[in-house]
Amino acid sequence: MTDAAQILSIWCLLNFEHQEYRKLKNHFVEILTGEGKSITLGVTGIILAMLDCNVMCICYSEYLSSRDYNAFKSMFDDFGVSESIKYSTLKDACEEVLYNRGVDTRSLTNDIAWDRKTKCVDSDEVSEKVQVLIVDEADVLLDKNFHGDSFRSCTSLRHTSITELLKYIWEHRDTLDQSSLSESSIAQTCINLFPADMQPIISKQIDSMLRDAKNVETHDYIVWEGKICYKEMDGISSRTVSGYSTAFAGIKEYENNRIEKEAMEGGLCISLSCGQSSYAEMPNVFDVILGVTGTLSSLNQNEKAILSQYGIDQFTFVPSVYGNKRLMFACDSPQDVMISDDDANFHLDLRNEINTRRKPKRCHDILSRRLL
Repeated sequence: MTDAAQILSIWCLLNFEHQEYRKLKNHFVEILTGEGKSITLGVTGIILAMLDCNVMCICYSEYLSSRDYNAFKSMFDDFGVSESIKYSTLKDACEEVLYNRGVDTRSLTNDIAWDRKTKCVDSDEVSEKVQVLIVDEADVLLDKNFHGDSFRSCTSLRHTSITELLKYIWEHRDTLDQSSLSESSIAQTCINLFPADMQPIISKQIDSMLRDAKNVETHDYIVWEGKICYKEMDGISSRTVSGYSTAFAGIKEYENNRIEKEAMEGGLCISLSCGQSSYAEMPNVFDVILGVTGTLSSLNQNEKAILSQYGIDQFTFVPSVYGNKRLMFACDSPQDVMISDDDANFHLDLRNEINTRRKPKRCHDILSRRLL
């Protein structure tokens, strides 16, 4: 159930001054944490989708993004807008923009590598719907990784000769060098699979294979649910590939009986770069950028200037439905810091402090590296 603050926020995002939805303006609304951001995002997305917009809602956290989408999925289905609303992380949003709405560079690169005819792209297929980006928390657009990093896409070149080459390199990694590997028959067989203009590129890839095979012991990864994974934000991803280290980590963990043969061999391929796309440019492909955040009032001038580069200059601050906060902070006097001489005094001081803080009849969280 929406409250007055959420309804007000939705109307502000929808630019209630204009009856025509195509008059939408870039706009960020501040709703304090715990006061209904998820509902505001979901209802706004439904209304925009019903007005024939494509809506992409991005969040820094894959877990939170999935949680919110699943919470509203039945409503999206009931209103018939499931195909027009997507929840994703920044990385997944780039994937959507580049490959589902743009040119599939992976397929094109794969065709070129194997000397196959490439399929022409019909520019008339581009959707005429208004493309709306909804940002869940302004920090998504302000993170240093967002502005300093890029989305790197690769295509996988697969062949039995490539699979055998990677296994050969792994088995002989301690004795092989670049010269002996490049002159080996198994490497030459792999190189000759490709047209002449691709062969120097494949040779470079084979050099990278040996380098990564020798360094796999220092490679940082996680084995999760029988897959080689990497930490991303607040979760882990099995879709990330780190050069050929991922493939050799797969062979290593297969030998250790931690992943299945199918999962191991799925990573044995030549990973060819299709280019890089700046994360910072991704929002510019959308017609409108809307946002709901709990930290708008705390942004400094530099952060506001970054948002302004995306044409986000209109801000609304929604008051709390719970009235003024009555937070009570300690550390206002030296008495709020205590140093205990030993464990016995530590526990005694801790118990006394808990009893003191309980007197106002408030809830308390106790954070400690050790309590026992």
